[in-house]
Amino acid sequence: WISVGLAVPLALGGLYTQHWALLRRSMRFGAMMIGQVGSYGAYFVAAVAAALLGCGYWSLVIANATGIVVNMALAFFCCRWVPSRPKRAAGVAKFLRFGGNVLGSNVVTYFAGNADSILVGRFLGANPLGLYNRAYNFVALPVSQFRELIERVGLPVLRRLVDEPERFRRYYLKMANMVATAAFPLGAICILEGEF
Repeated sequence: WISVGLAVPLALGGLYTQHWALLRRSMRFGAMMIGQVGSYGAYFVAAVAAALLGCGYWSLVIANATGIVVNMALAFFCCRWVPSRPKRAAGVAKFLRFGGNVLGSNVVTYFAGNADSILVGRFLGANPLGLYNRAYNFVALPVSQFRELIERVGLPVLRRLVDEPERFRRYYLKMANMVATAAFPLGAICILEGEF
């Protein structure tokens, strides 16, 4: 029942994903920050209040639902876009093809990114997989969080520069350089200091 309780609010995520995408595309990062801080604050307050009322582990389920509902409400408030009724001749086929390609790319990327963990778990067992996973996250997590931050800001800018190839190229190279500057020294330290 905990899984069901955690899954039900996730269904609400589809109702406001487009709103956050529109805010990101229009580079309204202040509104997005308000939404994230508000939802995390509501999550924390709901978790503490439910725990003090004696809800036990259900406090986490209540907190999760509260955070998602507040996130949705703030998305609707910050982005005034309201979807209209679907039209028959709206030319949706090209968007479905694009979405299918993105889905296929994400599925392949997911399995390619997790193939090492699958193989370690299958052939070496759970304990080595746990150690491998912790070591991998120690290196990859900070870099991925840094990369995600750059992508959140960088992709909307790249979208605006799509008709200016030279500026697009310069901006993209700056983003790649920032990620490499953070990743390479950390990787070199881990390689040099690691025990073989």
